[in-house]
Amino acid sequence: MRNPEGLCGQLGSLEEAAAELLALLSERATVCPDLESYLRAHGELLAARLDLNGSVYSLWNGEGLTTVLTLPGSERDREEETGQREAFEQAALAAVHRQESIVLPPEPFEEPASASAPPVPGETPLFNRTAWEHHFVPIPSPTGEGAAGVLHGWFAAAEPEAEEARQYLLAVAASALGKFVHEWIGNRGARELTVLQGEVHFLAGLLGELERGPLVQAVVHYAREASGCERVLVFRAPVPSLLPGGKKGRAEGWGGKRKLRLVLEGCSGVHHPNPRSEQARQAERVARRLVGLAEPRLTRLLIGGEARREEHAAGHQGEEPALAIGFAPRETGEEIERPEEIAAYFDSVPMEWVAAVWLPDSWQRICGILLLEGRALPADPAALFVLMRRIARAAGRALGASLRIEESPALRRAWARPAPSAGGKRLGKSLRAAAAALGVAALLVMPVPLRIKGEAVVRSGLTVAVPALVSARVESVRVGVGERVERGDLLLELDGADTLLKLREAEQEYRRNLSEADLALSLHKDAQMQAARLSAQKAAAAIQRLAADYRNTRVRAPISGLILGPETLFFRKGQVVPFGETLVELADPSRWEVKVSLREQDLDRISRALAKSGRPLVVRLRLQADPTRSYRLVLSRASELRQGIHEGATRYEFGLLLPWPSALPETGALKSGMRGVAAVEMGWRPVAELLFRDFWDFVRLHWL
Repeated sequence: MRNPEGLCGQLGSLEEAAAELLALLSERATVCPDLESYLRAHGELLAARLDLNGSVYSLWNGEGLTTVLTLPGSERDREEETGQREAFEQAALAAVHRQESIVLPPEPFEEPASASAPPVPGETPLFNRTAWEHHFVPIPSPTGEGAAGVLHGWFAAAEPEAEEARQYLLAVAASALGKFVHEWIGNRGARELTVLQGEVHFLAGLLGELERGPLVQAVVHYAREASGCERVLVFRAPVPSLLPGGKKGRAEGWGGKRKLRLVLEGCSGVHHPNPRSEQARQAERVARRLVGLAEPRLTRLLIGGEARREEHAAGHQGEEPALAIGFAPRETGEEIERPEEIAAYFDSVPMEWVAAVWLPDSWQRICGILLLEGRALPADPAALFVLMRRIARAAGRALGASLRIEESPALRRAWARPAPSAGGKRLGKSLRAAAAALGVAALLVMPVPLRIKGEAVVRSGLTVAVPALVSARVESVRVGVGERVERGDLLLELDGADTLLKLREAEQEYRRNLSEADLALSLHKDAQMQAARLSAQKAAAAIQRLAADYRNTRVRAPISGLILGPETLFFRKGQVVPFGETLVELADPSRWEVKVSLREQDLDRISRALAKSGRPLVVRLRLQADPTRSYRLVLSRASELRQGIHEGATRYEFGLLLPWPSALPETGALKSGMRGVAAVEMGWRPVAELLFRDFWDFVRLHWL
């Protein structure tokens, strides 16, 4: 690797080098289809950017490390002679367990164990007898639960600063690798689970189904949905023949003098060609040609070529022989002489590919052929062929059993359901009716939890309205709705110029009257002195009133709380507010309550239940702001039942007014006006009470 100064000089800094490395690895992750290709691209990028001489990628399988990929590099010398491989494996395990990087610099060769310093029992000493500097970096798991594996890379020996830079950049690369491994395992597991569930459902549908019509329809529809192709056809063989590689040698119809006869049995989709139509015959010829039933020579259209031919010819010595997949694309990319049936098929059918596989029964005889057609080439042909083989084996066994029952009169009579007599029909109907009545009765008496629900709203337990104590024009608004203020904070400023002018005039009048009173006293004019002093007292009272009015032009918060309104608070600037009009509404955020709206009859039920049980009732609350959270409130007193809350001239409400528990940590995050749904838990009640309680209330109300 380059020295740290050279690396920083080329990329600007170590952080820039890490950012560029992450960007390149993210770009590789978007174009690599699988884990192996991404690991290879990961190692090649590290070799090019960090002068990595070689690397080993190992993943944790729950019990130990499994080597997934080893990229070429210079040989790690003296591994076998000194037990170096075991030391490296122990270092990788230590990196996983400690979840920290381990660096082994090259050391001079010595015996790894000595009498003076014996190794820990069961643990190989960590040493490095090679000429390279080895780094063992744990691959972190995005979930934070342990390490996903180990990245083992080795460099040429360098200075300590370069070792730290290498360790840092390798840790960055390992973090990107851990994210890709986590996503790849998750996506692969989800795909495998989906395929497995679909296959289990398909096999369960075929189990016990021996009616040929429903059986074939289940096969074609499942094959079409699972493979994503356009159309699926199933052909059956009226006279089953042995598969190639069976105990009797060459199968009849496989290159024999007569061809295997096929009949179109089922087709996916609405369009179902007639078995005697030219389209059905053309599909039959293509199916026979693809699986090699028309002649023994396997063409290059068969996946696997000569190796696949030898596999089928050899068989499995009594086991199930492998099923060949016949596959033909419209465009092959090379000059291949197509058989006449294949060429005629693509000239008349708007498909891009066609594939076929035979359907073997339990005796390894050909009982039909499965044909798949598609308009777009499959993204993963290998997965498609594996799916076709699974479907073919399951469908072949079921179809073979159905054909065998149809051919055997004894089996057909045993399988057929006997027709019931007239008495048996009446008895069966009576039993079914009695069973239905018992089921309904059991359902009605089954206990279920009863919850009475109602709309809920959160509001403050203490709300203060700040009125205008003087009639004036609003000069400025210092707060907005929803803001939190402290006691004494300035809320609004009113125009106090007129009030201030009147205050100054009153002060001058007060001083003038005092002067006149003093002058009259000096002249011994008692009547004038008394009149002047009376005028001075009036001026002093006016001064106090005007001073209070001037102070009230600066509106301040009387309590600490939240600004609730009004909604037009922001637009009040410039308006003239009359005396007594509400300017600001404040709410105390430390005192909340929940108002629950209920029906009158539900409130009566809750009141009776509270009085009868003698203990508090639990109320569950969910708010629209966070529907995933459930809050536990308590209804403990009859005073919390609110009846006849007047809201208008003709409307009354019934409900609950519950205090919010101050012990809940979410108290500070509440806001006035939050809405949700509250449910009062009434205990266990029969299903009949839940279903018919409103009906019985209606009957009792109108039963006069």
